[in-house]
Amino acid sequence: MQKVIGMFDWKFAGTLAFCCLILNPAWGADQAKQNRHSAVLDRDNLVAWCIVPFDAARRGPEARAQMLNDLGIKRSAYDWRQEHIPTFEQEILQYKKHGIEFFAFWSVQEDAFQLFKKYDLHPQIWQTLADPGGANQQEKVEAAAQAMVPLAKRTKDLGCKLGLYNHGGWGGEPKNLVAVCRRLHSLGYPHVGIVYNLHHGHGHIKDWDESLQAMLPLLHCLNLNGMNANADPKILGIGKGPFELSMIRSIQESGYEGPIGILDHRNELDAKDSLQENLEGVEWAQKELLKPGSGGPKPKTPKAKPAVPAKTQSSTTTNPGTTVAVLPPNIQYAEAPLTVQVQATLHRKNQYNILVACNTKSYAGHWEMFSMNGSGNLTVYIPGASPDHVHTKKQICDGKPHRLAMVYEPQRVRLYVDGEIVADQNIRRTVGIPPVASPLGIGRLVERDHRCSGPIEWMHIASDVQPVSNVDAPPQSVNEATIAFWKRDGGSVEVPKKSGAPSSDDKAQSQYDPKRVDALLAKAKSSGDPLRGARMFADAKTACLSCHKVGDRGGAVGPELTEIVKVRKPTQLVEAVLWPDREVLPEYVAWTFLTVDGEVIKGYKVAETEQSITVRDPATAIEVTIDVDDIEDEVPGSTVMPIGLTSAMTEAQQADLIAFLLKLDEVGFASSSEIQQAMRQSQHHGPAGFAHTREPLDADRWPHASAHVNRDRIYDFYTKQAEHFRQSEQTPILLASAPGLDGGDQGHWGNQDEQTWASDAWNKVILEDFQLGIFRHQKQTIPRAVCVRLGADQKFSVCFNPDTLSYEAFWKDGFVSFSAHRHGFLDGIRLQGTPLELAVKPKPEQPFEYHGFYRVGKQIVFSYRIGETEYLDSPAVIDGEFVPEVAPVEQHSLRDRIGNEEARSREVVTTKIMPGTEPSFAIDTIELPIQNPWQIPLFCSGHDFASDGSGFVCTIHGDVWHVSGLETGVEEEGTARWSRFASGLNHPQGVVVVDDVVYVQCRDQLVRLTDANDDGHADFYECFSNAFQTSAAGHDFICGLQRDVDGFFYTASGNQGIVQISPDGKEAKVVATGFRNPDGIGILSDGSLTVPCSEGSWTPASMVCRVPKESFRSPLHFGYGGPKNSQPPALPLAYLPRLLDNSSGGQVEVPAGTWDQWEGSLLHLSFGTGTWFTLLQDVVDGQSQGAAVPMAGDFLSGVHRARFSSADGHLYVSGCQGWGSYTIHDGCFQRVRLVDSKVQSPIAFHLHENGIQVRFTQPVDAAVVDSLGNHFAQVWNYRYSGAYGSPEYSTTHPGVEGHDPLEIRSAHVLSDGHSVFLEIPELQPVNQLHLRMIVNSEEALPVGGPVGRGHDLFVTVHALDAPFEDFEGYQPTEKTIASHPILTDLEWNAERVPNPWSKKIAGAREIELQTDKNLTYATPEFEVQAGEPIALNFLNPDVVPHNWVLVRPGKLATVGGLANQLIADPKAFARQYIPRSEDVLRYTDVVSPGAQQTIWFTAPEVPGTYPFLCTFPGHWMVMNGKLIVRPARQ
Repeated sequence: MQKVIGMFDWKFAGTLAFCCLILNPAWGADQAKQNRHSAVLDRDNLVAWCIVPFDAARRGPEARAQMLNDLGIKRSAYDWRQEHIPTFEQEILQYKKHGIEFFAFWSVQEDAFQLFKKYDLHPQIWQTLADPGGANQQEKVEAAAQAMVPLAKRTKDLGCKLGLYNHGGWGGEPKNLVAVCRRLHSLGYPHVGIVYNLHHGHGHIKDWDESLQAMLPLLHCLNLNGMNANADPKILGIGKGPFELSMIRSIQESGYEGPIGILDHRNELDAKDSLQENLEGVEWAQKELLKPGSGGPKPKTPKAKPAVPAKTQSSTTTNPGTTVAVLPPNIQYAEAPLTVQVQATLHRKNQYNILVACNTKSYAGHWEMFSMNGSGNLTVYIPGASPDHVHTKKQICDGKPHRLAMVYEPQRVRLYVDGEIVADQNIRRTVGIPPVASPLGIGRLVERDHRCSGPIEWMHIASDVQPVSNVDAPPQSVNEATIAFWKRDGGSVEVPKKSGAPSSDDKAQSQYDPKRVDALLAKAKSSGDPLRGARMFADAKTACLSCHKVGDRGGAVGPELTEIVKVRKPTQLVEAVLWPDREVLPEYVAWTFLTVDGEVIKGYKVAETEQSITVRDPATAIEVTIDVDDIEDEVPGSTVMPIGLTSAMTEAQQADLIAFLLKLDEVGFASSSEIQQAMRQSQHHGPAGFAHTREPLDADRWPHASAHVNRDRIYDFYTKQAEHFRQSEQTPILLASAPGLDGGDQGHWGNQDEQTWASDAWNKVILEDFQLGIFRHQKQTIPRAVCVRLGADQKFSVCFNPDTLSYEAFWKDGFVSFSAHRHGFLDGIRLQGTPLELAVKPKPEQPFEYHGFYRVGKQIVFSYRIGETEYLDSPAVIDGEFVPEVAPVEQHSLRDRIGNEEARSREVVTTKIMPGTEPSFAIDTIELPIQNPWQIPLFCSGHDFASDGSGFVCTIHGDVWHVSGLETGVEEEGTARWSRFASGLNHPQGVVVVDDVVYVQCRDQLVRLTDANDDGHADFYECFSNAFQTSAAGHDFICGLQRDVDGFFYTASGNQGIVQISPDGKEAKVVATGFRNPDGIGILSDGSLTVPCSEGSWTPASMVCRVPKESFRSPLHFGYGGPKNSQPPALPLAYLPRLLDNSSGGQVEVPAGTWDQWEGSLLHLSFGTGTWFTLLQDVVDGQSQGAAVPMAGDFLSGVHRARFSSADGHLYVSGCQGWGSYTIHDGCFQRVRLVDSKVQSPIAFHLHENGIQVRFTQPVDAAVVDSLGNHFAQVWNYRYSGAYGSPEYSTTHPGVEGHDPLEIRSAHVLSDGHSVFLEIPELQPVNQLHLRMIVNSEEALPVGGPVGRGHDLFVTVHALDAPFEDFEGYQPTEKTIASHPILTDLEWNAERVPNPWSKKIAGAREIELQTDKNLTYATPEFEVQAGEPIALNFLNPDVVPHNWVLVRPGKLATVGGLANQLIADPKAFARQYIPRSEDVLRYTDVVSPGAQQTIWFTAPEVPGTYPFLCTFPGHWMVMNGKLIVRPARQ
């Protein structure tokens, strides 16, 4: 009966629907539309996302596939971390087994891409879109699109869609995603679309409909999320927020029918629970959208579950004493230095025992102490550092109580067990740490309850380096450095009370240490340098001279020091420096007076009567007299001298300052010219220039200096600068940066322009019967084209495309032509003649392989395989018709002639080999066959040698020449014999000869040339490999060729990066990326590679990168195109200053048995300046760093390839012109011979925290070395950004162009007699350290450099080893190592937020405020009305940067003290040097010298006196003023 009723019901419903359709057709359309809209949320259309690294259950591939199957989800988007790479293939197989679609993959990973090919998978590839930088939106869009082109090509080849993934910032904005997509479509990549995530789209809740419509045609996937205001929390279950329902309704109504993603993305949740919550949320939303109120209660939020590391979950139950806690967030938990101590008893070593953990693993500042699973050894994990693990061999899981400690410093981590140090590891931060308050997990991770197998009794964490005890008892009490003190008994947490003001009397008294006074006084007397102390005293960063007068120089804020030293004991002077508020003279006590009118007046009492008190403002020296009757209250304060001003000084610098103060008591010392000049120069902020000439210092070593191309070139600038200031009595604190090319006043490229680089010579060449290149005709572009002349009269031509095995253009009455733009190198080859109709065959459907072509008489015969059949294909013209003969090899009419042709005659051109006469390294010139029958230009681009010592030289115009006679021309003029071996190639730029077989790296392929009949002409132009990508873009050259001992080839692609080609040529993979215009490649004996980069966007200066062989599996990114995955780029081996090398060439390692002491050294070539360098290498904590040593050598052209000949042991270099090369010939082939084995030159170096060791090829003279006046050091940085190149920036004045000289405190000859140690206490990580050293008398030894005397080293300082101690007078000093400059640059790039007061206010009153000399504001006081709108135009005509910061009344010293502490903060520059304080009310950005900025703000509503100051460290004490806020007029 029920069945009958059921059938009746369905029939009735169907009839009713039919009637509705008849009576109202629109009803059916609406219902269909509604069903279609609802279907977009059906389970079959859902994609699981963020379920791999975020899964608290830590499932493997099989369990994950089973989970998706259980949930009914048939699509998965795969996100991953490094730990998941080994299981990629298993993931794929499990998905196949369970019927799960591998729908999408996060970012790029080579192993995964190979697996996609293997299993014929075509997932979407999701990639974030970065902010590329640029002056305007159009530039940004173009740069972002171009940066994405390589991946767009790669995914297109894989048959995968590419989804641009919104992840915040510029690249996450819908309009930018749309613009970049459309640009990529116009470039031929229509498969690129958008993957939009609501959890990254909280900023577009209000304009969601508009944003959705803009993206709709481009959407590949939409990932849902619960949406609430302010992204708090960011990840929320669907249905839990107030906004996502209306957003989903918009998605349905838009007609979007693509996939919908649901996510986990919560570390604390089991991925299954999280997905289930969202499935229920989707179902609830479907019901609500059909009928509001029908969805019922919203899905429940799943509870967080403990993580399940393998087989360890039960450990906590077997050890009932286990305790865990998560302490409230504190920003200090992630800020080194830290000392973390715990008392723990651990029982199990077969699990991870988490002791203490800061924040979640996804946070850049995360760290954790734990025991290693299996060994039970104490370990620390710091994912934002390199190395990221600090290991010990100390097993701590033995059931016994242990006191465990970590001392975590910015560049060092030490671990202790029971007071014994068990690890001491130097580290380097690889990512910046965002300033986020972090929770602290005790006995567990913050994000999940991953417990340890025993109790933790107590935990103490302090914000400095503290001694570690071996006593079991916890600390007796907290102290000033304590951040938190947790105890097991009740889980109590004690933290110290800390004053907000830096000048707290309690703080000063608690830190006072008479032993420290005695120690510093003793050090000042024994090793302090009064002259250095004078410079420190006058330095703008300390600003002592701005407040204290010495002789006739200085300010009047504080006591006059030449008088105070007469009445103060030495110990009192030390106390006054370290603790200035400990004892303050009555006349220098800062008083605060409150008048009956509510005005606050601060200053010194300078006069007092019964009727009045006169107060002097310390900063302005303005005196104000107050009637006693008008004083409501008066409060004595302390000193105005900043507390902790010496904290940024090293102990040695403090000793120097004290030594200077003690010396002031001597008659005549303060007024001596030496001291006065030191203080005068230290106060000079602007970069100091010097008079210099254009000409080289040693004209004999630069024979081409008078050539027209070098008419404006400045030679030896850095050496001239060093020599000038080395010999000066005093060195200014800032030196001028180098001028640009050709004096710096003729534009970025100096006196060269497009007209300089234009040449029509290629069109005058008598071409062969074929020409390879990038074929362009109208809208047609063939990147790997082979153009062939046809017919007896060569009247016809055809273009063959090896990528399709088809002929794609046919024409008559001409062949090909070349552009005159930049020698024709950028624009490919163009059809010349009359196009004819041609039926283009489709690309073969079967797999095919192009082999190359044979030369058979005047004919070209192509060879390829389709399927299993080998074919020969010879193009021909019969009666004006194009009729190629295409047949299987055994059936082709020309098969028997291949390899059996009669020998062709060989044209031989002889040239001279002119021996060089240079004294140390002779440079012989092997003249090129410029006068040749074919009128071919000789732009040399690579060379190698046959077993008989003869050479093969390729040219960028497409030829390969064989040259013999290289054994001549050493003692007297010799003869070279040149013959053309091959021609018509596509931009060949590298040659390797293997067993006398020639391999040539071209733009389209790696060619193997075979001479079958031994007539000196290549007969078979074999495509050995075209597995790599080629590009039709003008600058995407493929340069250099190397081969390793295992037979792998390597080349540098401007499009892909370093490409490794398999020994059989079948496969190619990218082993490193991020190189701008890499013109060459070098290979070292350990298998590592070197690659040059030329300055430009994201390449601040020309540089050489070293790629370790062990990194090939996980390719490093060296920076071009911007940071990847929010990580800093890999660091280059060495930067090269622009005036030394504006365009870098390749490198070569000196082989054994050739150049004596240089064996194993790396040599570097400059294409731009036509010279060469020894590139010394150093390694500290696994980080490579280099030093470029200029060598004497003025080559005829821009050199970029180098090889040693095994036949004679000499170095041969080849080069050519292009653009931006300061050389005189179009090309060159030259030989470098070591002719004097006694030549003196730096050969090795090693960096330490306190200086640098340099080893020389010959013994050094101790008498010369010991004289400090013979050496000079200066440093500067470049800025890593999207701008084109970078100026040379001061390391101490961010944003100011200039060089910082460094004091060389001592120089020592070491025991080997060849090595020198220069003690440089202020050495820090910098992009460029220029050392000028003189180590022998002028006549003693010849030098290898271009100056004739002395040595220049241009060192890139990435990391510093422990202090060098093995020299007389060594004294250990504390030193804080600054963060690497690139981290500061990344923070600057990342945190460029608009000034909060940059929005105009209509009707605001304009006020102009300028800076003045001597760290002052030109207007130290001005008035406004309460609530008045102000437009403050801040102008900075000074030579150093300044800002303007308005603070709360009475908070000048507080904010100023915080400003001084910013000196060691790598993010300070990015934050405009604004302290984090609620006392800061308004501010400008840091305004560069000569610039200005306007801000708009409303004046404070409360009348009073508001201080303003410059918060650049060291400036505020004298650079401050007052904003007087008057009551608003009624």
